[in-house]
Amino acid sequence: MECLQAAVFAADPLTNAGLVALLHEFGGITVLEGELVRQAEVAFIVTRTVDTETLSLLSAVTRATTAHIVLVVGKLRESDLPVLLSSRIHRVLDHATLSSIDLVEAAFAARRADDVLRRYDEAQRAARLRDQYHFVNDDAEERHRFTPREIAVLRLLADGVSTHEVATRLSFSVRTVRNIIAQMMTRVGLTNRSHAVARAIRLQAI
Repeated sequence: MECLQAAVFAADPLTNAGLVALLHEFGGITVLEGELVRQAEVAFIVTRTVDTETLSLLSAVTRATTAHIVLVVGKLRESDLPVLLSSRIHRVLDHATLSSIDLVEAAFAARRADDVLRRYDEAQRAARLRDQYHFVNDDAEERHRFTPREIAVLRLLADGVSTHEVATRLSFSVRTVRNIIAQMMTRVGLTNRSHAVARAIRLQAI
């Protein structure tokens, strides 16, 4: 049986253990730990988003190993793409829909990444990554983000407070509160106040 040596990097110990367990379901992959990770052919990096901690980890992995990287991530923006292209990231997997089969297929595909790097230019590699994962458009994300003033209004609406009471508590005029709500619903694409509150809760904004 073809055997592959892999390493797993995740900030959360439980996430790390879960990914290792998924990989162990397949007998052809050995998960290395400690100093042995330097020998890994493929490195799995698990993160929610590409933040400063992720960038530091990517830099450390690329310096310490020659492994090709499989990124398991919750969300990626278009502005993250240059980082991915410069970090030996060969595959991107969605953390929310991850399975052991996805991991195994990505691992063996990543091990053959040298051939891809030789044959594909940067634009073609970017297109491959976009095929693997839905990147959030930065402008679209900004349009759908609630402002601090909108969040303050939404928190009160979630408590069942009337428009007049919202205005009183926030020292706004009633007209200002109505304008805030109307502009928010138009920009974010909401149908009513209940929809706005539900969206804010789902995005953990309130």
